[in-house]
Amino acid sequence: MSQPLDETKHLHLPLNAKRFMVDANSMYNNIDTKHVIKVISWWLKDLDSKGQLTNNFPLEAVIYAMETIMRNNVFEWGDMFFLQLLDTVMRTSSIVM
Repeated sequence: MSQPLDETKHLHLPLNAKRFMVDANSMYNNIDTKHVIKVISWWLKDLDSKGQLTNNFPLEAVIYAMETIMRNNVFEWGDMFFLQLLDTVMRTSSIVM
């Protein structure tokens, strides 16, 4: 089986052109939901224990909101909507803080 870049060798490209390869199967990386909730919760609690969060920071509410967002990711594909059951897409609002 030929390599993807080998398949482009027959193209007549300008001398200064560059060829690039992209892995279309892994364009949208996922993050294990349970793991990221555990790590971010630990990090927030650690900041809180060190007094590095603002006074009256709603720690439990923020953790609850993060879990709710990450466990209820609904996405649209065409005219259909889906609930993501495994992992969390990196562009989920709680990931892009």
